[in-house]
Amino acid sequence: MTEAAESPGRTLQATRLERSFAVREVAEALNLPIDTVEAIEADQFDRLPSAVFARGYVRAYAKLLELDADALAAACRVDASEQTEVVPAARSSRLMLEPTALLGGAFGVLLLLIIAVLAIWVWPEDEQASSPLEPVATLPQRAPDDAVALASASIEPAYEGLVELAEAAPQAGQPPLAFDDGGRRITPGGEDRLEFAFTEECWVEIKSAAGRNLYSDLSRSGDSLDLVGRGPFRILLGYAPGVSMSFNGEPVALGPHTRNNVANLVLGQ
Repeated sequence: MTEAAESPGRTLQATRLERSFAVREVAEALNLPIDTVEAIEADQFDRLPSAVFARGYVRAYAKLLELDADALAAACRVDASEQTEVVPAARSSRLMLEPTALLGGAFGVLLLLIIAVLAIWVWPEDEQASSPLEPVATLPQRAPDDAVALASASIEPAYEGLVELAEAAPQAGQPPLAFDDGGRRITPGGEDRLEFAFTEECWVEIKSAAGRNLYSDLSRSGDSLDLVGRGPFRILLGYAPGVSMSFNGEPVALGPHTRNNVANLVLGQ
């Protein structure tokens, strides 16, 4: 077994040192954190989010050094049991709804206290020897409604805000929304369209202006990708020479945004 097959990270590191490249230079060329480049060279692929990320990064690193990208990417051995857990987006909606349960419990305690106080207040002293059920019938019927209205006035605004956030979050098992013509929706609203055609394998990463990940995956030669949402979009293409793209039907020139075959650009501003 060759050294590359046994340790793609050491192969990349040795080649980098032979060519007198610093880790920082590689990190800047690939648009990756220095820690990620060091993890790749140490074959610590379990420190990366997934096997797709690991192989995509190794492939891009190998192409940067003009090595056999396919062989090195295939040599990545990622133990799924040791990878960092990626929390599904649907979990956030469940966490956001938990405060409503606490509010519901507080409301129940408040209502019981109000009823108890009213029962003691309206219970005539000269009838305390009679059946304990009789004073309950003398309670004003509107008192519970008033208590509910008071509690609802303080609870409803917070509850409505939480429900809006929960409804905006994607649900577990729900397929991505799509237009009738096949465009995959990556934000809840918006009509901006990104279209890609691939002639080479290329890592695609799209984020919102605030840095939230909207899409990330490895596309292969012959693939096409049609995404719809609301810009602006921060786009990273791991191998720009292997992809052509358009934004809202207009071709996008990647050359001015490309360095060492990696394109970084913002569209929809």
